[in-house]
Amino acid sequence: VYAGDLKGNVWKFNLESSSSDSWNVAFSGDPMFVARDAGGERQPITAELLLAQNPDMAVSPVYVFFGTGSYVFTTDPSSTQVQTWYGLIDGTSRISGRLGLIEREFESMGNVGANRVRVSSESVDGDMVGKRGWYLDFLEPGLDPTGERVIAQSYLVESIEPVLLVG
Repeated sequence: VYAGDLKGNVWKFNLESSSSDSWNVAFSGDPMFVARDAGGERQPITAELLLAQNPDMAVSPVYVFFGTGSYVFTTDPSSTQVQTWYGLIDGTSRISGRLGLIEREFESMGNVGANRVRVSSESVDGDMVGKRGWYLDFLEPGLDPTGERVIAQSYLVESIEPVLLVG
Protein backbone atom coordinates (compact mmCIF):
# COMPACT_ATOMS: atom_id res chain seq x y z
CA VAL A 1 0.00 0.00 0.00
CA TYR A 2 1.29 3.48 -0.89
CA ALA A 3 0.17 6.91 0.30
CA GLY A 4 1.23 10.55 -0.03
CA ASP A 5 0.82 13.39 2.47
CA LEU A 6 0.79 17.18 2.68
CA LYS A 7 4.51 17.23 3.55
CA GLY A 8 5.46 15.56 0.25
CA ASN A 9 6.17 12.16 1.79
CA VAL A 10 5.42 9.02 -0.20
CA TRP A 11 4.89 6.15 2.22
CA LYS A 12 5.06 2.43 1.54
CA PHE A 13 3.27 0.10 3.93
CA ASN A 14 4.00 -3.61 4.26
CA LEU A 15 0.69 -5.44 4.69
CA GLU A 16 1.85 -8.86 3.45
CA SER A 17 1.19 -10.71 6.69
CA SER A 18 -2.27 -12.11 7.46
CA SER A 19 -1.84 -10.66 10.97
CA SER A 20 -2.25 -6.91 11.28
CA ASP A 21 0.20 -7.02 14.21
CA SER A 22 2.96 -7.66 11.63
CA TRP A 23 2.04 -4.78 9.32
CA ASN A 24 4.54 -1.92 9.23
CA VAL A 25 5.87 1.10 7.40
CA ALA A 26 8.56 0.01 4.94
CA PHE A 27 12.11 1.40 5.09
CA SER A 28 12.23 1.30 8.91
CA GLY A 29 9.45 3.87 9.17
CA ASP A 30 11.00 6.42 6.79
CA PRO A 31 9.21 7.62 3.67
CA MET A 32 10.05 5.92 0.37
CA PHE A 33 10.48 9.38 -1.21
CA VAL A 34 10.08 13.05 -0.30
CA ALA A 35 8.82 15.40 -3.04
CA ARG A 36 10.74 18.69 -3.05
CA ASP A 37 10.98 21.44 -5.63
CA ALA A 38 14.31 22.58 -7.13
CA GLY A 39 14.83 24.90 -4.15
CA GLY A 40 14.36 22.08 -1.62
CA GLU A 41 10.87 23.12 -0.49
CA ARG A 42 8.49 20.26 0.21
CA GLN A 43 5.65 19.78 -2.28
CA PRO A 44 2.26 18.66 -0.93
CA ILE A 45 0.59 15.54 -2.29
CA THR A 46 -3.20 15.81 -2.19
CA ALA A 47 -4.24 13.56 -5.08
CA GLU A 48 -4.45 9.79 -4.99
CA LEU A 49 -1.33 7.96 -6.18
CA LEU A 50 -1.56 5.85 -9.34
CA LEU A 51 0.15 2.45 -9.30
CA ALA A 52 1.04 0.44 -12.39
CA GLN A 53 3.08 -2.55 -13.51
CA ASN A 54 4.30 -3.44 -16.99
CA PRO A 55 2.45 -6.61 -18.04
CA ASP A 56 5.10 -7.36 -20.68
CA MET A 57 7.80 -7.91 -18.05
CA ALA A 58 8.22 -11.26 -16.27
CA VAL A 59 9.14 -9.47 -13.03
CA SER A 60 7.82 -5.93 -13.09
CA PRO A 61 8.45 -3.35 -10.39
CA VAL A 62 5.63 -1.19 -9.09
CA TYR A 63 5.52 2.25 -10.70
CA VAL A 64 4.10 5.07 -8.56
CA PHE A 65 2.78 8.14 -10.41
CA PHE A 66 1.55 11.36 -8.80
CA GLY A 67 1.56 15.11 -9.05
CA THR A 68 2.05 17.68 -6.34
CA GLY A 69 0.04 20.72 -5.32
CA SER A 70 -2.76 21.75 -3.04
CA TYR A 71 -5.97 23.77 -2.88
CA VAL A 72 -6.48 22.99 0.80
CA PHE A 73 -5.10 26.12 2.48
CA THR A 74 -6.15 29.76 2.09
CA THR A 75 -2.71 30.67 0.71
CA ASP A 76 -2.85 28.03 -2.06
CA PRO A 77 -4.65 30.06 -4.78
CA SER A 78 -1.94 32.75 -4.75
CA SER A 79 1.02 30.34 -4.52
CA THR A 80 3.35 30.17 -7.52
CA GLN A 81 5.52 27.40 -6.07
CA VAL A 82 6.56 25.12 -8.92
CA GLN A 83 4.83 21.77 -8.61
CA THR A 84 5.90 18.52 -10.22
CA TRP A 85 4.64 15.32 -11.77
CA TYR A 86 6.60 12.22 -10.67
CA GLY A 87 7.02 8.67 -11.92
CA LEU A 88 8.81 6.55 -9.31
CA ILE A 89 10.05 2.99 -9.58
CA ASP A 90 9.69 1.16 -6.28
CA GLY A 91 12.57 -0.97 -5.09
CA THR A 92 14.23 -2.33 -1.99
CA SER A 93 15.63 1.03 -0.87
CA ARG A 94 14.43 4.59 -0.44
CA ILE A 95 14.70 7.04 -3.35
CA SER A 96 17.17 9.84 -2.63
CA GLY A 97 15.07 12.76 -3.81
CA ARG A 98 15.64 14.33 -7.21
CA LEU A 99 19.20 12.97 -7.30
CA GLY A 100 17.76 9.49 -7.78
CA LEU A 101 15.53 10.59 -10.68
CA ILE A 102 16.01 11.86 -14.20
CA GLU A 103 14.59 15.26 -15.15
CA ARG A 104 12.10 15.58 -17.98
CA GLU A 105 11.11 18.99 -19.38
CA PHE A 106 8.36 20.54 -21.46
CA GLU A 107 9.85 21.27 -24.87
CA SER A 108 6.87 22.90 -26.56
CA MET A 109 3.21 23.71 -26.06
CA GLY A 110 0.20 24.52 -28.19
CA ASN A 111 -3.45 23.68 -28.79
CA VAL A 112 -5.22 20.75 -30.35
CA GLY A 113 -8.73 22.02 -30.94
CA ALA A 114 -9.87 23.51 -27.63
CA ASN A 115 -7.35 21.50 -25.61
CA ARG A 116 -4.03 22.88 -24.43
CA VAL A 117 -1.24 20.35 -24.97
CA ARG A 118 2.46 20.14 -24.14
CA VAL A 119 5.24 17.97 -25.44
CA SER A 120 7.76 16.70 -22.94
CA SER A 121 11.32 15.63 -23.55
CA GLU A 122 11.74 12.11 -24.85
CA SER A 123 13.65 9.38 -23.13
CA VAL A 124 16.80 8.14 -24.79
CA ASP A 125 18.28 4.66 -24.58
CA GLY A 126 20.17 4.29 -21.33
CA ASP A 127 19.08 7.56 -19.70
CA MET A 128 17.32 5.70 -16.87
CA VAL A 129 20.35 3.58 -15.94
CA GLY A 130 20.91 4.00 -12.22
CA LYS A 131 17.73 6.08 -11.84
CA ARG A 132 14.55 5.25 -9.92
CA GLY A 133 12.14 7.25 -12.03
CA TRP A 134 11.67 10.73 -13.41
CA TYR A 135 10.19 14.13 -12.59
CA LEU A 136 8.63 16.84 -14.71
CA ASP A 137 8.36 20.34 -13.23
CA PHE A 138 5.37 22.40 -14.34
CA LEU A 139 7.52 25.05 -16.01
CA GLU A 140 6.67 25.99 -19.56
CA PRO A 141 9.38 27.23 -21.92
CA GLY A 142 9.83 30.98 -21.59
CA LEU A 143 7.11 31.49 -18.96
CA ASP A 144 7.23 32.35 -15.27
CA PRO A 145 5.85 29.81 -12.78
CA THR A 146 2.07 30.06 -12.55
CA GLY A 147 1.29 27.91 -9.54
CA GLU A 148 -0.06 25.03 -11.63
CA ARG A 149 -0.77 21.98 -9.49
CA VAL A 150 -2.19 18.47 -9.58
CA ILE A 151 -5.14 17.88 -7.28
CA ALA A 152 -6.71 14.87 -9.01
CA GLN A 153 -5.37 11.38 -9.59
CA SER A 154 -3.30 10.85 -12.72
CA TYR A 155 -4.52 8.15 -15.04
CA LEU A 156 -2.95 5.74 -17.46
CA VAL A 157 -4.04 5.52 -21.07
CA GLU A 158 -2.84 2.56 -23.07
CA SER A 159 -2.54 2.68 -26.83
CA ILE A 160 0.19 1.26 -29.04
CA GLU A 161 2.69 2.73 -26.59
CA PRO A 162 1.66 3.45 -22.98
CA VAL A 163 0.96 7.17 -22.55
CA LEU A 164 0.53 8.85 -19.18
CA LEU A 165 -1.73 11.84 -18.78
CA VAL A 166 -2.14 14.18 -15.85
CA GLY A 167 -5.77 14.30 -14.73
